[in-house]
Amino acid sequence: MFLIKLFVENPFRNERFKNLFSKCYKVSKNKFFEFEVLYHSVMVIDFSLGYTSRRDHGGLEFNFGALGYSLAFRLLDYRHWDYKKNKWVMAK
Repeated sequence: MFLIKLFVENPFRNERFKNLFSKCYKVSKNKFFEFEVLYHSVMVIDFSLGYTSRRDHGGLEFNFGALGYSLAFRLLDYRHWDYKKNKWVMAK
């Protein structure tokens, strides 16, 4: 796992969260691309870049936001990771 994250929050606001837009595209047999526009009332600045593997829906994630609104881009695996068998299994 790799993660770089910067999140600055306003502690004086009431917390509200809303997904304003979400679209998902299948790019291969087991991978999909997801794009979201989000509103998170307490967020002032949000930046994150991460990569995970060998876990449920592992893949690349990028988030950028300012003043409550953020964009999220993800290239993720549809499958789940089976820790006992040490391999990918299809999500149910």
